[in-house]
Amino acid sequence: MKSVYRKLKKVLMGHEGTIHISVHAKEQMNKRGYNKCDIALAIYNGKVVEKQYGKDLKMVIAGFDQSCNPIVIVVAWKGRYDFEIVTVMPPLDHRRFDKCIG
Repeated sequence: MKSVYRKLKKVLMGHEGTIHISVHAKEQMNKRGYNKCDIALAIYNGKVVEKQYGKDLKMVIAGFDQSCNPIVIVVAWKGRYDFEIVTVMPPLDHRRFDKCIG
């Protein structure tokens, strides 16, 4: 998992590859007031708090947005250096996340 997270950070820093934002994630970003910079900060400074296995390996990353508020991002690994932001949300579940809103 650490190597996949490192790959994601490399793509974020300009290495070849893609980070696609899903339609659902874009809708949630607009609804919740997040932007691409918030996502980048959370990926760069956050930590993987959960792994989800299914069709794609997904990482649940907890970090902070530009306003230093906690944020959670779910990122699917599509292979090699290709990733997709599945959703973006404020952390609300105290059982899953250390820093929560509310």
